[in-house]
Amino acid sequence: MAQAAALQPSQLLGWQTTQHKHDTTFHDDIATMDLTGRLKHDALHFGKYVGRFYEHGTANSPRIRQTVIDTALMALGAANALRLNLMVVMHANVPALTEDNVIGTLAIPMGRLCSAVEKLDHLEPGGPSMNEAVLDIILWVLGAAKLYGIEDLNTAMAQRRAEISASRFYIDKPPIL
Repeated sequence: MAQAAALQPSQLLGWQTTQHKHDTTFHDDIATMDLTGRLKHDALHFGKYVGRFYEHGTANSPRIRQTVIDTALMALGAANALRLNLMVVMHANVPALTEDNVIGTLAIPMGRLCSAVEKLDHLEPGGPSMNEAVLDIILWVLGAAKLYGIEDLNTAMAQRRAEISASRFYIDKPPIL
């Protein structure tokens, strides 16, 4: 496992701030949900992404790289919903991903997030495991970006946000990159 040392604290904060602005502008229907609803929505997205890997395989392809970027955007949104300070990943270990372990390494924290969200329906405690699951997904994104050669994740996320913003033609605001 490698350290997340290449990231700067201001970069992580910038990612969170930019994602918050994007979500409140272009996904206000989701951004205004209660926490349980929002995390259920996020968990469904993560499940969809695991499914994409199974459907398309784990070899490097444009669809797989887009899935990594989409996972990054959703994980940032989930971190924001939970009010997580991503500075904690600065000294965390990024998983060493391979095409053989990339699916399972995402599926495990996704399953933990689903379990924690399901506990909310039963009014059982699940907060700490939600936080850990989202942080593990963020670390997965960093490892997957390395595996799939996404050298500038910031630019890749900005480009994907621009694509998403353009599809919201009814919102009269410039895209948030």
